[in-house]
Amino acid sequence: MTAKEDYSSLVHGLCSLDFSGDNIPCQLLLTGDTAFPLLVTPAQHVLLAASKYGKGKIVVMSHEAYLNQPQFMDFLKNAISWLKPSLEAVIGVNNNLDHLEQTLSSSGHRVEKVSGLKKDLGVFCTTGYDDSQAEDIVTFLSQGGGVLIGAQAWYWSQFQQQENVLCHFPGNKITSVSGLQEGFGWNPFKSLFAEYQKLSNVSRNNLDKMNLWAEKFSQAVNKNLAPFFQSWGWPIEEKTRQKLTTLPMWEENPMKKYISSD
Repeated sequence: MTAKEDYSSLVHGLCSLDFSGDNIPCQLLLTGDTAFPLLVTPAQHVLLAASKYGKGKIVVMSHEAYLNQPQFMDFLKNAISWLKPSLEAVIGVNNNLDHLEQTLSSSGHRVEKVSGLKKDLGVFCTTGYDDSQAEDIVTFLSQGGGVLIGAQAWYWSQFQQQENVLCHFPGNKITSVSGLQEGFGWNPFKSLFAEYQKLSNVSRNNLDKMNLWAEKFSQAVNKNLAPFFQSWGWPIEEKTRQKLTTLPMWEENPMKKYISSD
């Protein structure tokens, strides 16, 4: 299935989606050449996105509440059909997503309420606030499973103001692998998360945090990833680029074809 066909399957029959209300969505950052936006605001903020990783597929929503709200059910039914590895696949739905579970059951899907990822599921629907199974979910995804996830990093960060959202937000430990994970595996992420736990005096400024992440990840994999992050619009500063010039370039960079040679 081509990217155009994937997109068409996910938005089939939809005229609009209602994002009004009290829920404030976060902005999704797409990484990897298999990731694509499904809904972009006039300000170029991505609110819905999908990607393929290994043999599996993932759909990401910018707020967990959207997984359980009636106005999104038509989209979510499309998403589940796209994510399912087979017609008979069992859909595991997190215990707190009652409306989603009822909608999918009434639509003829085999659905099971779950507290976490378990064996014999074809699709796992969850919120992004628990990283206790992050590595298992990434493995499940790479082996052909489907993942539907929604979370709001902004809300989480209000209660974790000392933490780097890019590194520590639980949902990112699952969704961020769609680009870099293909090239470097899970170990660099684990070692980097562990290193961040030990860092002190980390700036709260988002610009500084993004540059620190790019620098530390590059060092973890011994590759200059500045061009990769820049290709996705990250504000990589000159001082960061200079620090990384001593590292070899990442020749397998999936975004290389989009980077100007000028």
